[in-house]
Amino acid sequence: MNRPPEGLAPKSPPTWARWTYHGYVVGANKVAQYVWSRGPLVVLSSLILADFHGEQRWQWLVSASVNLNEKAKRGAVVSSPIDVSGRLKRRATDAELDRFKRDFGLQNAEEDNHSPGCARMFFLLCDAKPTDPVACECKETEEVVVEPDGFTWSKGRNADADQARAAAASMQLIGRLRE
Repeated sequence: MNRPPEGLAPKSPPTWARWTYHGYVVGANKVAQYVWSRGPLVVLSSLILADFHGEQRWQWLVSASVNLNEKAKRGAVVSSPIDVSGRLKRRATDAELDRFKRDFGLQNAEEDNHSPGCARMFFLLCDAKPTDPVACECKETEEVVVEPDGFTWSKGRNADADQARAAAASMQLIGRLRE
């Protein structure tokens, strides 16, 4: 198993930004996934080694969803509208994500969802180069589904999509752990 270079970790907001840290879980790639919240917005921040246009590159994968009830403060995140405990979730709006993207340094991240549900996923190369293409190649090789509210996700699956789905499964696990 490849380990990230020393000093490379999941994204975290600055301390002055007033996000609450809820701890971490160890993800499918054996790297910690940090759990953060600010009001009803809940974030899972992880690090993955994934194929990017034929090259293995470290990427940040940071997902956000909105918890619509009081338990949001405990960091429960899921990728379906109703989680395992029956709590209601929804996707974060673009307006709700503005501060999240700024606080987590994701202004240049690509939104790339590999499943329907509530989590909006943002990918960012850790070692981005000016010559890197912006879009993930899955958008060229997989069917992109556009839902009535404008949310898009890739229907086809590959190894990287499976990692994203594993991150979504981790979100469901976090919801159960925080009960």
